[in-house]
Amino acid sequence: MKTTLYSLAVLAGLGFGLASCQKNALEPSAPTASGTKQARLEAESASMPQSYRLIKHGKSTLSYFPDGKLKRVANSRGLLSDYTDYVYGNGWIETTSYLDTHLWQVDRYLLDANGRCVESSHKKYTHPYTTFTTDEFTYAYAPDGYLAKKLVKGTTQAGAKYYYQNGDLESVLEYYKPLGLVDPKLMGIHKFTYKLANSGFLDDRNHLNPQIVNFSDWGFKGDVWADPYLRQEKYPDPYLRIFGKASKHLPTSWSYYGHSSGWEGYLQYENILNTEGYLSEVKTTYLNGSVTSTGFGYLVAPIGVHP
Repeated sequence: MKTTLYSLAVLAGLGFGLASCQKNALEPSAPTASGTKQARLEAESASMPQSYRLIKHGKSTLSYFPDGKLKRVANSRGLLSDYTDYVYGNGWIETTSYLDTHLWQVDRYLLDANGRCVESSHKKYTHPYTTFTTDEFTYAYAPDGYLAKKLVKGTTQAGAKYYYQNGDLESVLEYYKPLGLVDPKLMGIHKFTYKLANSGFLDDRNHLNPQIVNFSDWGFKGDVWADPYLRQEKYPDPYLRIFGKASKHLPTSWSYYGHSSGWEGYLQYENILNTEGYLSEVKTTYLNGSVTSTGFGYLVAPIGVHP
């Protein structure tokens, strides 16, 4: 059975500005000292490079600790809501996720001296949220700093292998090990492209972890970045920058072919940026005509000033 999907993403602009007005008691040619200072500060602020901190991503709202580390990601999905809290230790990060008031998932990441994840465990609770299963993975990196393998812990092949070309993630090959067999089998291939025929490359300034789509995303959910289902080829968290060097450019397409299932998938993206080069919205259109939208919102401040 083959299923082919197509998507088009359109991104709109984001604006930011400062304005002020002050009455003066003197002649227009002689502004007050406070007025001169305020005008100078506004001019300096407007001319300073701006920093963008992501605070809205689709139905997710991101909040941060004073040191800039991610604190919580809260989501609202119709009648359900969920949130994930982040805790940081010496050489580890732990996230705890809740679905409404129920403990849903606990993820723990062990880091090397370079801050890269080398091992992760994922404890997933099932209804009525008293039992759980645990998945564990190990990670290996290429000499140039990019993620090379994410393997099921205790195996040497079952998992996913990542291949980069010119600084961008080009393909992900996923493998599984059927019971009773010694060698793993190729399950499927994800491929990415980064350049349209009529345009060049666009820099990725958000550096979210790559969008690797699951079949569970299709048909009922457009926000594939926040997918709660864990698959071995996926990055476990979309926001933590702990999986080696990020791709340089925004992808223009994603495709998938399932070697074991025959399933096929295809998404195409058109990236439109604001004046600072950041995304503000993704609109996804499916073959059946349905459209979903994922917005991006930022807290903007001059570099060196905490937003």
